[in-house]
Amino acid sequence: MKVKSSVLLGLALFGVAVAQVVPITGAVYGPVKVKEVLPPGLVVLESGHRLVLGGLELPHWGDERYLQGQAKRRSYSLGTLRGRAQEAFACVSTLNGQEVYLELEEVGGNYLAYLYTPQLQSHELLLDRPLFSYAGQSPYLDNLGYIWVRQGCAWATPQGKYASLFQEAQEKAKADGRGLWRP
Repeated sequence: MKVKSSVLLGLALFGVAVAQVVPITGAVYGPVKVKEVLPPGLVVLESGHRLVLGGLELPHWGDERYLQGQAKRRSYSLGTLRGRAQEAFACVSTLNGQEVYLELEEVGGNYLAYLYTPQLQSHELLLDRPLFSYAGQSPYLDNLGYIWVRQGCAWATPQGKYASLFQEAQEKAKADGRGLWRP
């Protein structure tokens, strides 16, 4: 089911917001099953592979010393960040046991992973999120890292090819007072 560009143009002319479509330029693998997501940014697959998530950092909900370091580095009170870390855990743990699609990016001899779900299966209803397209096909995919940053469940980092998109998502989350940015 492809959305024709003339339909998108027509929607734009009538003032309907049209999502930005971002092409996925790397190979997409999957579906693969997620065992768990770990802070500060690891995904463990059912196969046992551990991959670093690109473009984001999660608050640490498992190690108090690491959480203290994050609180100091990011100017949060420890109590506030502890609560936000539990919210972030609730946000990303819904992925445990689920199937996702995986894009890998090699950076300096290491690989960064980006996780995707089909757009219609995404539980996030942010209307201003970009849609990701692999080889120009639809259905479109949601980049889970972008959604987690946009929800305020993770911080954007300057690493990876989607760093500017994730930074944009973080600015929107800050402006909306979501998650980590809630007053």
